[in-house]
Amino acid sequence: MKFYNTDTPDVDDIVMCQVDRIQDYCIYVKLLEYNNIEGMVQLADASTRRKRKSVCLLKENKKYPLLVIRVDKTNKYIDLSNKFLSNEDKEAAVEKFNNYFFVVKILKRFLSNKFSNKYDNEKYINYAEKTIWKIQPKKCYEYLIDNYLNNNNYNEFDISQEEKDSFRNILEESLGEVNFTSTLNFMARNANFDGVSKMKEVFQKILDEYQAEVIINVAPNYYLKLDSTSNQENINKINEIECKLSKYMSSSNCLYKKIDVQTINNIS
Repeated sequence: MKFYNTDTPDVDDIVMCQVDRIQDYCIYVKLLEYNNIEGMVQLADASTRRKRKSVCLLKENKKYPLLVIRVDKTNKYIDLSNKFLSNEDKEAAVEKFNNYFFVVKILKRFLSNKFSNKYDNEKYINYAEKTIWKIQPKKCYEYLIDNYLNNNNYNEFDISQEEKDSFRNILEESLGEVNFTSTLNFMARNANFDGVSKMKEVFQKILDEYQAEVIINVAPNYYLKLDSTSNQENINKINEIECKLSKYMSSSNCLYKKIDVQTINNIS
């Protein structure tokens, strides 16, 4: 499986490998992100230990993040090392691999749907060049997720709108439906004799008109929440409610001040 629009990694890249075979003086691995091309690890580079009689920590058929130390791009010879990698380096490499594996999986599912499970490597490369390879590898996973969560249109992709919609549907099947929760935080008070009643009347109007209940946090701070599958819909409705609150509070001789609006998204 070819993850990226390059045939080989660069020196100092950390790549995910699967150990193929262990010999007397070296270990052969497959570079999983580069179409399983072969790489080699000298036994001296196979351990993170510094002792003379170090023990090889790599096992056959297991996957490991390894550091690229030499690359012959012409002959596609890749030398790798298990040394010099911190636990943080390894964790970051595994996360990067898992994220991009998800990206590739989504593209392959998209192609399976489009071509009824009949697509070849040429079609894969063609559509990868139009879509995921247009985004920097380190940013591609976040690009897909952000566009999905914010209902954006994948403007970087050079495919039709129908294909973009299909791509989004594949993401929805994998991730689930997105729900947005927006919270309007505000301050309100009325020091008059019937001030509390006046504020309750205002809050009841908001509930009746928008089905949004005002909840007290710590007086005089209040908030209300809106939930929907559209972030823009939430924002528009919050802005409308905020204008009405300001108007109703003013007409009821109540003090009102918007504090902020916060939005979070959740994938069900």
